[in-house]
Amino acid sequence: MGSVEETHRHQAAAIYGTIISGSVMAAAPQDSVVTVVVLVLVTVFVYWLAERYADLLGAYTLGHRLTRADIRHSLSEGLPMIRASYAPLIVLVVAALLGADTPTALTIAMSFTVLWLFLMGFIAGRRRQMTGWPLVVVTASAGLFGIVLMVLKLSLH
Repeated sequence: MGSVEETHRHQAAAIYGTIISGSVMAAAPQDSVVTVVVLVLVTVFVYWLAERYADLLGAYTLGHRLTRADIRHSLSEGLPMIRASYAPLIVLVVAALLGADTPTALTIAMSFTVLWLFLMGFIAGRRRQMTGWPLVVVTASAGLFGIVLMVLKLSLH
């Protein structure tokens, strides 16, 4: 089990990856599930690469001599962002495989994304041993991102 700081970074990256995934699904054309999956994977990969590059460049500009191990570690630190995009995509693909047309499959995947963000906010709050209103605020804040994405999707399509 990693440190509390490492768990925090992984959890933050997972929420970020889910928001990116949901953003792409909200704005994606609704003509093909395959197109949406490719767009999400490519976009999340580009964000991951950009974030990791910025992290390494920042360390380098501070005078850190980067080794291959440092680079591998930095690249692996961002993997939760990529992995977090899988859950909404799996829901999207399963909905399509079960016969949903692309717009319906996207709505199902986006609904899952909203619920997933609420759940991740709740888990983050509970890990900090929050209860009561602080837990409600943390949970609602994470879920609000998903609601905004759903509103974006509905307004675009």
